[in-house]
Amino acid sequence: MQAAITAGFLEGIPLPIRQRLKLKPGTIMDFDEEAPYLKAVPAGAPDPAELAQFQDWLKESTGLAAGKLTTDERMRETRGDTIACVGIGEGKGHLQEMSSAE
Repeated sequence: MQAAITAGFLEGIPLPIRQRLKLKPGTIMDFDEEAPYLKAVPAGAPDPAELAQFQDWLKESTGLAAGKLTTDERMRETRGDTIACVGIGEGKGHLQEMSSAE
């Protein structure tokens, strides 16, 4: 169930909570009718359980590749050294095909 917060109702919510949740008059709240206590979150706010799951995943995933390969090394690995490009070979003075390693 959803309801908009009025200015009068907002005054009854402690200031630290209003500030943390960025509550203002007119904010639409989702009320949990199944909860055995008053539970409301701003409409569109992420589900706390889903948010916690995402934050756990992010913490585990962050930095997995740290210190392993540079960007250039990763690109060479991804492309392989067989990619040809057109350029001037060192000391050759003319256009030729070169491998990415050259």
